[in-house]
Amino acid sequence: MVYFGAQIKPAILSTLEKAQSSVFIAMYCFNENEVYNKLLQLAQRGISINLVLSRQEHNRNMDSLQQAGAAVYFADTVVHHKFCVIDKHTSITGSANWTNAAFTSNSENIVLMPDNKDTAAKFLAEYDAICEPLKISLHYNQLIQNIKLQSQQLIQQVETYTNQLIHQLQQLPTQPKAADLSPALLQSIQWLQDLPNADMAVDTWQAEDLTQKFENGKFGFVDKRNGKVRIPFVYDECGYSFREGLARVAKGDKYGFIDKTGKEIIPPIYEYANNYSEGLVCVRCESNGGWGFIDKTGKVRVPFIHDYAWQFCEGLASVRKVDKWGFIDETGKEIVPCIYDAADSFSGGLARVKKGDKYGFIDKTGEEIIPFIYDDANSFDKGLAAVKKGGKWGYVDKQGNFSIDNSIRIFRRERD
Repeated sequence: MVYFGAQIKPAILSTLEKAQSSVFIAMYCFNENEVYNKLLQLAQRGISINLVLSRQEHNRNMDSLQQAGAAVYFADTVVHHKFCVIDKHTSITGSANWTNAAFTSNSENIVLMPDNKDTAAKFLAEYDAICEPLKISLHYNQLIQNIKLQSQQLIQQVETYTNQLIHQLQQLPTQPKAADLSPALLQSIQWLQDLPNADMAVDTWQAEDLTQKFENGKFGFVDKRNGKVRIPFVYDECGYSFREGLARVAKGDKYGFIDKTGKEIIPPIYEYANNYSEGLVCVRCESNGGWGFIDKTGKVRVPFIHDYAWQFCEGLASVRKVDKWGFIDETGKEIVPCIYDAADSFSGGLARVKKGDKYGFIDKTGEEIIPFIYDDANSFDKGLAAVKKGGKWGYVDKQGNFSIDNSIRIFRRERD
């Protein structure tokens, strides 16, 4: 399928919306907000989002996407590709960068190739070839920063305890007795004698430093330090990182979880799985009726009775029944009835929800805290939520006070 001009962005958005497990993107330039927000929404669902871009001034800021768990790499060399691979079988390529100009004013095209695993595998191999050196470089930069941070913290602790020790020693009599040594003084002396071994701290940090890799049509995990295979390339899909000690993997069309040794903790028996959060993960089991939640032993904690579900956040998870959203607790009890057209996870005690075409915010009892008067809204972050009203973006606080701020670019986080 080939798309031109104004057809391009809707085709990309509708294809991304169908993503179930992973999205890999190699792009020269990416600054279009609506597609970015769609990727942010997918990342918040737990879908693995992976991008590599040329490092240049026209790319937009990717911080919020990275904070949502996406892997974003910037290459100092020219990455002139424009391709995207979704769920390892659907590819998008063509002339168009994902920019405002490409979608609105340039003469551009894209080609959509659904259900073509051979083509998708070739694009993924190219993505891996570009990113592998970037991952290694990023790893060592992170390692250096980690060592610097640990050194600074250690120096500060040594200075603090040393100063305390000197001060207390200066207060002692000329010929002190054992009774003159306070518990605080003894603690300072003991701490200085038991300083942690910096090499051991680094080894511990590195031992958990695994990264996914795609090779010969399969996924596995390798050690970032030396590229040594730690978990064999036997999976058709795997999460980019471990969440709460476990990584999502797939064999064929079934999903399960492995630990950092490669042991299968949850066998691949589910049609789909999100990522663990607060000790539980939502999985889809059509033979049992739909979506439910299991714990880290595989025990079903919430039965498979929901049409859709998100991960737990602040003790509650959003679920959908008969096209309406609500919230349940970890036992499956419905805390907030399924009456909303959309619902985001709780953040700072409030959740963004939608009634009809308007957004508002509720608390964990379902009480309406901020009325349904906004045309668009993001979740709360540090006491404020970005909202849109009357064509203007601004901020609302938890008391419902709204102020317009034209100097800030607002990016929507939608979860409908």
